[in-house]
Amino acid sequence: TIPIYNQDGDIDFRAQIFVGVLGASRYIYADATRSQQLACWLGSHTRMYEAWGGTPKVIVCDNLKSGVTKAHRYEPEIQAAYSSHARHYGVEIIPARAYKPKDKALAERSVQLVERWILFKIRNQKFTSLTELNQVLKSSLEVVNAHPIRRIGKSRRELFELLDQHVLRPLPARRYEHYEDRLLRVGADYHFTFEKRDYSVPSELRNQEVRVRVTESTLEVYSDGTRYALHARNREPGRSMYDSHMPPAHSAYMNWDELGAYRNAGQIGPNVLQFMKAAIAQTNHIDHKRRVDRALAKMAEEFSDERLERACARAIELGELRTQFVRELLRNKRENAKKTMNAQQKPAVMQHDNLRSEDQFNEIIGESRGGSNNEH
Repeated sequence: TIPIYNQDGDIDFRAQIFVGVLGASRYIYADATRSQQLACWLGSHTRMYEAWGGTPKVIVCDNLKSGVTKAHRYEPEIQAAYSSHARHYGVEIIPARAYKPKDKALAERSVQLVERWILFKIRNQKFTSLTELNQVLKSSLEVVNAHPIRRIGKSRRELFELLDQHVLRPLPARRYEHYEDRLLRVGADYHFTFEKRDYSVPSELRNQEVRVRVTESTLEVYSDGTRYALHARNREPGRSMYDSHMPPAHSAYMNWDELGAYRNAGQIGPNVLQFMKAAIAQTNHIDHKRRVDRALAKMAEEFSDERLERACARAIELGELRTQFVRELLRNKRENAKKTMNAQQKPAVMQHDNLRSEDQFNEIIGESRGGSNNEH
């Protein structure tokens, strides 16, 4: 295995090295995969056949779980998807007997060459992705396959072109792609979670169970036999979403346009537009700006344009740039209210038996001061 590092410099996972070899020419193929799980196992076979430009008649493989569900000397049970993959490429699978490494002696020798000639040389390199590692493996394999075999005097590349290349069976027209079906639940936010990542579906499927067909590169979402979504598979935590999956209200919220909001307000009236600009100018956060626009739009639906225009004018006059104040004016029908006094008018004084006059008040204050002086 070879460690793959993340951006923080820590080991993200250990890549597994797949090795295959052709029997006559000893031509070696190798690549790195994320794990030894079924999808990676089949993907390595597919890439190996494509690198060779054809398929052999027989594959002799290890007894790993992704290939053989039950090892047996005479009648081993082959994993169903592995059998399907073999039928697609016209290949017979004959697993090696358990604890009999000589059944695949060339493969064992090829693994040793890959370890000594390639993995040992790159042991101090830090790889951050499988793509980067596979590029190094590919270039290193070209060197290994081009090196002359001592006893034969020819390289594995030369033997491949001489012995194996012309007898390999042609590849099928369509590439095999393994898939797995998963039943997953869609949340209230119209997303389902797979491998710590959220994927969107049309909002009408929220809170429902959907069938997800997972391949090495894609995720297809089905419900009642109809395909609703297709996503590129991404193994990084995060969210994959299409705008077309949003409900109308969410789409309008996410795609809110300030200039468009000004245009809509101007169609109601100049005072509404002036109020909106003044209210929006008080904040730099887009969520607050959206709320001002939405509040005025809701009031435009509930009340007439004329009343909203007068209420905004009244709010501007009083210096109240809150949409809640405009709503209160409309709700209480106060958008036409006028001031009842000016700066020169004095409020009327209430007359009551228990209220002292100004003279009485001054007299009490004077006596209090005098009494205080006498006491001193």
